[in-house]
Amino acid sequence: RRRLTQSGIMANQWLWLALTQSGREAKLPFKDRLRMAAILLLGGNMEKRLKARVHGLVQGVFFRYFTQIKAHELGLAGTVTNQPDSTVLVIAEGSQEKIDQLLAWLKQGPELARVDHVDVHWSEPLGDCPSFRILR
Repeated sequence: RRRLTQSGIMANQWLWLALTQSGREAKLPFKDRLRMAAILLLGGNMEKRLKARVHGLVQGVFFRYFTQIKAHELGLAGTVTNQPDSTVLVIAEGSQEKIDQLLAWLKQGPELARVDHVDVHWSEPLGDCPSFRILR
């Protein structure tokens, strides 16, 4: 309740827009209205989607397994997949802070790996992964 009053009338307005008919009249999708209300109420902890392609000696060294463990520790959702070009593709969604921690870990990798570089692409989360999984 205290956060709501600290965020002021703006948070109340977004919450009202998210949950009432006038929000639908404003032609804002419910998902967007609810996300904006949550961001305001929770202090702006923005969710992000990371797509990272890891280059180097990253296949056959348990990279996907340890990436999944790290993602679970951080409470992230997403996938990790070996690619035909010998890279590993990581897609992760969660708070910016937690994804930054995963990205720092990806740049080092597990003990047996050698990471040469990581290509990074940021976008808005899609919410299409309920947990973090290894894909074959």
